[in-house]
Amino acid sequence: MSTQRLFVVGLTGGLATGKSLVSDWFANKGVGIFDADVIVRKLHQDPAIQHSIHQRFGNIQRPALRELIFNDREAKQWLEQLLQPLVRQKIHQWRLSTNTVYGILVAPLLIETGLYQQVDRVLVVDCDQSLQLSRASKRDQISEGLAARIVAQQASREQRLAIADDLIINHGSIVQLEAQIEPLHQKYLRMSEAH
Repeated sequence: MSTQRLFVVGLTGGLATGKSLVSDWFANKGVGIFDADVIVRKLHQDPAIQHSIHQRFGNIQRPALRELIFNDREAKQWLEQLLQPLVRQKIHQWRLSTNTVYGILVAPLLIETGLYQQVDRVLVVDCDQSLQLSRASKRDQISEGLAARIVAQQASREQRLAIADDLIINHGSIVQLEAQIEPLHQKYLRMSEAH
């Protein structure tokens, strides 16, 4: 691999807007993907992390922990301070070791964690909030009330759109979604070559 820094697009969007569908499309084109949520789930399985969480919250299971952090801002901040430095370290390692034409950093909390400052472009996937809540409720088997609380804890649509370099609106079919992604892929290929 050359010593040139990997051109990275930060992919973000609110809960259940379709980030995974979009990142899967890019992955199928051979683009390097780093999914922050996947890394966080792996970190939760690390014995040292589990020990820290249990010391702080007792013997709590992940679904209960999720509910807790979306109802307790202090608990959420504590958990982010525990995990974010480790996530950033993993991103750095991924950037150095990935040798695809460009990379996609998938991070629902791209704004909240400041990771948007470490990418070359920001791609936001967006949809109507009512559609978002209905998708989240079905997908995660949670109430629309909990889905709404999770959305309220995330950056607002306005905040995401304010930092977006590129935007995908996902309220239609897969075909309509893919028709928006293909030109972006071609643009990112050109940009990464010029990078």
